[in-house]
Amino acid sequence: MVDNLTVDEQISTRRSKRSCRLSIVKTQPSIESKENESLLVNDNDDIDEEDPPELFQLGDIFWVRVAGNPWWPALIYGSYYEDNLYTKIVKTPRRPKKRLYFVYFFGPAFEYAWTNANSLIAYSGLDEFIRQAQICVQNATKKSEQEALANRYELKVTANKRADWDKAIEEADKAFKLTREQRIENFAEILKNILNKAEKNNSNKKRQPSITTRQSRKTLSPSTNKSSNRSSVKRQKTISTSESTSTILLHVGLPTLTKKEEKQIVTNLLDHPKQEQLTLDEALSFVCQLTTEIIKENFHYDMSCVQIEWFYDFLLNHSEIILKYSHWFNKDIELVKDDPIYLKQCQLKNMIENQKK
Repeated sequence: MVDNLTVDEQISTRRSKRSCRLSIVKTQPSIESKENESLLVNDNDDIDEEDPPELFQLGDIFWVRVAGNPWWPALIYGSYYEDNLYTKIVKTPRRPKKRLYFVYFFGPAFEYAWTNANSLIAYSGLDEFIRQAQICVQNATKKSEQEALANRYELKVTANKRADWDKAIEEADKAFKLTREQRIENFAEILKNILNKAEKNNSNKKRQPSITTRQSRKTLSPSTNKSSNRSSVKRQKTISTSESTSTILLHVGLPTLTKKEEKQIVTNLLDHPKQEQLTLDEALSFVCQLTTEIIKENFHYDMSCVQIEWFYDFLLNHSEIILKYSHWFNKDIELVKDDPIYLKQCQLKNMIENQKK
């Protein structure tokens, strides 16, 4: 049974359009020329453009919406991988500057993301979110506005995410009662413990690699195929590692699949009922759903989302998908400097162009 939460009875249950930073140029320029164009725009057209104001602070709590997930409570906090930076400004050619905020999501998965202010709603608990959403929808004067707001505030939580979502709200409610300084202090301690446990776990794996391998072979059914054995051992290591909460948290969003499982996803995607009518957003949702089902079956772990970087790597590793659905990349790529997604988009576009020659 699937649990669904709706803002009110009028809210549409249509699948929300997934936000995606994707578009591709009709004629592919080099990455270097794009960057030069970006610099040229910054030097000439945007000399007087001011930086967007910093509206939110470290330790603030928000509802955050990212592709593939319902509204989820999160805390603004510095990125461990970017010297604790919690806000930054990005600039693309011919578009205004955007300010992004780094958030950690409440719940057992310990996920994180950069997001813009349009994807943030101040957190005051679930009841207040629903109340404010109902007011916004009811106050809309046009039907199209009501539908747009209903889609924006839709709270649709699937069964496999419901437990984590409930836990996240419980944690957010507790944090909401604290001062901003207390939230920062508490989360700093949590992050420190997670990193220490992860480092210790990695050290143990390096010192005793043979033990894990022997245990893996004992628990798996015998196979005469060597490549299958290697794949099975690798997956069993992941299962063993998943018993450590810290490792699960730090690697969430990066699924581990065998070649056979990847091939299964590729086949299902190529045989999708929509065929040429399938959009990139729909493909992303479809692949993520299949992947989380496989992870659930293999590891008994509910993966709340799949990182978009992994999805693009999946496309790069299976050119047959791109060749069939080349229409996904008929629009201009929006340049985001130093963004790995942008680089992967360019790689995919080049792959298509090379096949046409």
